[in-house]
Amino acid sequence: YMHGQMLKLERKSIESMASNLEGGNVQAMQQFISDSPWDDTAVIHVHQQEVAKTLGHKEGALIVDGCDFPKQGHNSVGVASQHCGALGKTANCQACVLLVYASDKGHTLVDRRLFLPEQWFSPEYADLRKECGVPEDLTPRTKNVLGWSMLAPLLDEEILPFQWILGDEAFGR
Repeated sequence: YMHGQMLKLERKSIESMASNLEGGNVQAMQQFISDSPWDDTAVIHVHQQEVAKTLGHKEGALIVDGCDFPKQGHNSVGVASQHCGALGKTANCQACVLLVYASDKGHTLVDRRLFLPEQWFSPEYADLRKECGVPEDLTPRTKNVLGWSMLAPLLDEEILPFQWILGDEAFGR
């Protein structure tokens, strides 16, 4: 799967990646992505510690920003007709909030959260939420709340040295 993510493909669906890999197996990749229970919290924490060692600087910055992905189907988690920054208009897309660390030594992604539009919590979406594996206890959260949920542990644990927290006007509210 990771090798497939590195390929230069127009669409990185499981089927297109598998068909472009020697011995690629669509069913195995789908099961890996859909049915493999794993929590990436520990991996992200270690990554943040390594970023502190390699890119950390007292005048570093944490940058909170949104990122949108146009989608053609309706069955991916969080897909809805919403503003899509990548297209500059309202379109069918997924949206997320990213947290980036930057210093004079470089920059990298340090965390991310998928945004679920309010409609995804309506009764009409109950079957799709279950099919997509959305936790039953998940509640609607704004993009700003998602941003703070990534910032809070970094502030509490002082993992990364920084002087600034940056965001556009939407995250500055």
